[in-house]
Amino acid sequence: MFNKARITLTLLYSGVFLACFWVFSFGLYVWMEESFEIEISELMTQPPSATDMRADLDEIVKDFNEVALDQLSFVLVMLNLLLLGIIPFVSWFLTGKALEPARRAHEVQRQFVSDAAHELRTPLTIIRGGIEVALKKKRPAEEYRAVLASSAQEIKRLSELAEHLLLLARHDDKQGRPLFKSVDLADLVSTVLAAHRMPFMDKNLSIEFNPPDESVMVSGDGLMLSRLFANLVDNAIKYSSRGGRVAVSIRQQEKKVLVEIADTGIGIEPELHKNIFDRFTRADASRGETKGFGLGLAICRAIAENHGGSIAVASVPRQGSTFTVTLPRI
Repeated sequence: MFNKARITLTLLYSGVFLACFWVFSFGLYVWMEESFEIEISELMTQPPSATDMRADLDEIVKDFNEVALDQLSFVLVMLNLLLLGIIPFVSWFLTGKALEPARRAHEVQRQFVSDAAHELRTPLTIIRGGIEVALKKKRPAEEYRAVLASSAQEIKRLSELAEHLLLLARHDDKQGRPLFKSVDLADLVSTVLAAHRMPFMDKNLSIEFNPPDESVMVSGDGLMLSRLFANLVDNAIKYSSRGGRVAVSIRQQEKKVLVEIADTGIGIEPELHKNIFDRFTRADASRGETKGFGLGLAICRAIAENHGGSIAVASVPRQGSTFTVTLPRI
């Protein structure tokens, strides 16, 4: 589709540019020819010192004008032939540059729709299968309750997926601009860690929190920032083995503040580092060790970017990962 559009635009741009140059060349030639004729007429109106001298001067000027016009026409023809060979290549290059953002956006959208459809198909299949089996014959109340519980769990996952997709869509359209106010980052991260006390205990994980000596204030939406760090802490817990360690530190750097969340989990393969923040990308997708949509880190990046910051990862397989969130501080 894009190749066809590129060819069409190349032909269109080439035709327009060449037509403009040809019209300009023709107009220049006609203007020069008329200017020479006017010059000769003015010269002939001047009183000559002798009739023969005026006739000779007339012939000389005519010869000079004809030579000048011939040279001009030759230069214009050669220039247009040169442009005839150059402009199509330039048009092809420029149309490629112009269409590249649209091509990338189309490819991302196509992949996004494909992945979203895949994620929607699994819970819908589970819900449909459970209901169809339950309706085939009469069953005990416990089995119906089990089907309803399973369906409710999958519906909850679908609701979470819809919420995540809506948040990312608003980020893409620049509509999800949060309501900024001053936020104490150390207090916010401490609250997030406290809310995860039970998951830490369930997996016997040790937590190390290194807050700064003084308050670090950032301008942002407290709820969105809480979701950002909650997602990262969830991942640190999810991908860490029992008895592991999660370390969280906050450091100030000139006009920025860095929040690092490090774990001793399974790590991330090097080839995934570049795409780990893309939607529906999961480090454990091939093993299926945990359930998820692969949207958590994409949401983290969207929130960080909405706050004028960024997020990066450093990871070694089977040794752990460190996610660093950089935000501008007040």
